[in-house]
Amino acid sequence: MQNLIALALDDRRLLRPAFVQEQGFSSLIFPDYIDRDDFLRLAAQARAAGSTAITIHHAEFGAGEQVETAADPEAAWESLFDHSHEDIIVSFAPAPLLLWLPAGEHFHVAFGSAAAMTGLADVVALKADFIAYVEESGLTEKGQAFLRDCLTRYMIQA
Repeated sequence: MQNLIALALDDRRLLRPAFVQEQGFSSLIFPDYIDRDDFLRLAAQARAAGSTAITIHHAEFGAGEQVETAADPEAAWESLFDHSHEDIIVSFAPAPLLLWLPAGEHFHVAFGSAAAMTGLADVVALKADFIAYVEESGLTEKGQAFLRDCLTRYMIQA
């Protein structure tokens, strides 16, 4: 999908919940930045759901979207690292399973079909983990309020 960033993100470069819902997708928000092990676990789940392609959509604020295709999860991880200062959406196709990595934020969001999302996380435990992360983050009250709002926006069940 070309121009995925323009379709999925709003003018503040936040994932539009309406986009997730329009696709008939569910979404889960995870605390902190994604690490290599979690990314490789997600890629393995996508592969188990039938994904054979990893496409990385990335853009700096105010710049056009760039698209790369990774040969394997390790190559995809290297690309994520190289573009970590940008907004990124990773698409595992044809699962569909997607991963939004917002530039500079303290969370990431997985979204996709119910089948692709199955088993990613226990929703109740994930919410508790996210709330604990927010409370222990050391962020300002405004930063914590933003993250609590994100929890509400991005826990979407199809």
